[in-house]
Parts: sequence; structure tokens; C-alpha cells
Amino acid sequence: MRKKAQFDGCSSCDCSSITGQAVAVGASAVIRGERYQSTSRSWLVRKIDFYQQIIDPRIKAKKHVKRICKYHPTCSEYSKQAIKKHGTAKGLVLAVWRLLRCNPFSKGGYDPVK
Repeated sequence: MRKKAQFDGCSSCDCSSITGQAVAVGASAVIRGERYQSTSRSWLVRKIDFYQQIIDPRIKAKKHVKRICKYHPTCSEYSKQAIKKHGTAKGLVLAVWRLLRCNPFSKGGYDPVK
């Protein structure tokens, strides 16, 4: 039976020693020191990609506009970035908060994921 290298993402291990190797850790793997996305996170990102590629262009074509969102990045791109950066739970909270801020009384403008 093979031994599995441990990687818990903390300072207790030497991440530089496994750079370039794939190491199984629970449901995720590490390649070049980066964790693969969890299943729920990648599922949500794929759904947002579907919206951006299929649904959003049809909405814009129907309204005859190039850009609908008053924020930059758009709400869907912000949601995708928030989920990738902060994980599923906090990313969804940030995405919903952004959608709630997108109303006729907001100024809009540049609003990156923090």
C-alpha cells in the first residue's frame, strides 16, 4: 500500500517539497502547490459560465444593448471570482450581496472582489 503525502495547506508542511507533484488529499488534489476546486465550487462556476455564454448574450440581444450591468466586473463575473477566491459559502454570500446592491439607486462603477 502506498503512503500518501499530507498537505493541509498550513505552515506545518513544506509545500515547496511537493511542487510539480500531484498528491491526493481527501476530495482534492494538489498540483504545483494549488488545490483543485471542490465539487460544489466547480459546479457553481460551471453554471455561471453557462449563464455568461448562453443566457446573457440572448438577454442582451433581446434588449439590443452591449452591456446591462452598471458595475465592473459584471455581477456574474463578480460572483465567479468571489466563489473562486473565498469558497462556496462566502462566495455565494458576496454574490447575493452584490445582486442586492445592483438597483436603480446605486452608483455602480468599479467594484472588485475583496
